[in-house]
Formats: sequence, C-alpha cells, structure tokens
Amino acid sequence: MTLTSVTTATVTATPDEVVKLTTDKFNFVVPDAEFDFITYELPSGMIVSFASEDLVSGEAVRAAVEETKYEGKDAFMIHSDHTMTIEYAVSGTDVTLYHVIRGVPVPMNCMYYVDENGQTYAVAELTSYSTYFFDEKGSNGGKDNTYFYLAAIAIAIIVVAALCVPLYLKKKRTA
Repeated sequence: MTLTSVTTATVTATPDEVVKLTTDKFNFVVPDAEFDFITYELPSGMIVSFASEDLVSGEAVRAAVEETKYEGKDAFMIHSDHTMTIEYAVSGTDVTLYHVIRGVPVPMNCMYYVDENGQTYAVAELTSYSTYFFDEKGSNGGKDNTYFYLAAIAIAIIVVAALCVPLYLKKKRTA
C-alpha cells in the first residue's frame, strides 16, 4: 500500500452559493449557520457539494479531486472525509460514470440535468473515494462492442442456416 500526502488550501465555506476555486484540493470549516449545501466549482470542471445533513457546525472538511488516467481514459482520483455530490459536464445522457473498485470499473447510477445554456451534467453522490471516470461510449466500461455485435449476427445467421438447410433438403426429397 502506498500512502500519499495531500496538501489542501483553506477556503471559505459560503452556504447555498457556488464558489469558484483556484485549487482542486481544499478544506473548509463548516459554518455555524442554517444552510442546505456548500458548493464549489473546481478548476478541473468538477462541481462538488456537501449537504448540511452530512456536516456538523465547526467541523473541518477536506476534499481533493485529482485528474489522472485509468486505462488511457481521463479519470479523477477523488478523496474526501465526507459524502459529497459531484456534477460534471458531459456530452449527453448516454454517458456512464464508473467507480474503479479493486481495479475493476463498476458502473454507477447517475442523474442528469441540462442547464439554461444547454449543457448536460452528470450528477452522482460519492460515499467511497477512489478513481472515477466517465465513459462517453455507454455502459460497457469504455470498450467498443462492434466486433461482438458482428460476431453475434454471424452466429445467428449460421444457426438459422444450419436449421433451415436440413428442412429444405428434406422438403426437396419428398417433392
């Protein structure tokens, strides 16, 4: 196991507003005030939110979103000591978010919304922190299934032919 130190910048927690940060690694102290969310827009394009019901007044919260690669795909290594909701701009609702668990990409449930400018966002709640990536090809872990589908069609044709030829020959002999 490799332990990595993550240095974070202290930022201000501004309840119920989206605060644009200049760092993807940050910490804040939960304010002593009524609020629904504390939300930050990060330089990586990720928007992260912390819900009030998951936080305690005066508590320190740390989070880091590091851009990385997973099997050649753009990915994020996400660390936090609290549950958070992420939002990320995607090309459409056919995009799948994967959580890499023990080296295996596992599809996650996402919600999607379109903002007033027509940009689609994938939204997911993260309770486990590790590597995540979005696959713009669908829910197959980023693999191209073209050959699989062609092989399935070819096998179906062979099976149909194998069933039809004996029937045709039998019908021809009886005629």
